[in-house]
Amino acid sequence: MTKTIQNLCIKDNKSHFKISTKNSFAENEPVSFDAEVYNDNYELINTPDINLTITNTEKKSFPYTFSKTERAYSLNAGFLTAGEYRYKSTVKVGDKVYNTEGAFSVSALQAEQTETSADHQLMYNLAHKNGGEMYYPEQLNELEKALLAREDIKTVSYAHYKLQDLVNIKLVFFLLLALLTVEWFLRKRAGAY
Repeated sequence: MTKTIQNLCIKDNKSHFKISTKNSFAENEPVSFDAEVYNDNYELINTPDINLTITNTEKKSFPYTFSKTERAYSLNAGFLTAGEYRYKSTVKVGDKVYNTEGAFSVSALQAEQTETSADHQLMYNLAHKNGGEMYYPEQLNELEKALLAREDIKTVSYAHYKLQDLVNIKLVFFLLLALLTVEWFLRKRAGAY
């Protein structure tokens, strides 16, 4: 009687097979899934094996089998490279087969966001390896002296000249045309033409 009442009171999704996972993972985060399988009385069971296949955008498939926990299932698929993935999972309960599909993404790890403070030893090694020097803010005077002392550093100046026909400058063209028109009008009026 209790199981019948429990069965009638279920308001959740009455699916016999549920998989839960995040929609997005970071590249340095293991991709994990949790699953639940219910029998016809909607009792949680973990006797059948659950298979899951992850497929990347290049159609390469990665098959997995869920591990059984106390009453459900879990799967740690490990670390995946950045990209979009789809998954399909199958479980057989008695003579019925249940399928679940979904998608998730793995975002690329931005190394600059993980280490937010300067690594001075790394900068020193990088400068030393490439024939450079490293200066701290309190050593700016030394940096100035070192730059002024170098012979290979020269001031470079660039100039760009553009020649243009006088006729192409509209203001000058119309000004000259106006002056010639005024001169012609004055000469005609004075009788010089």
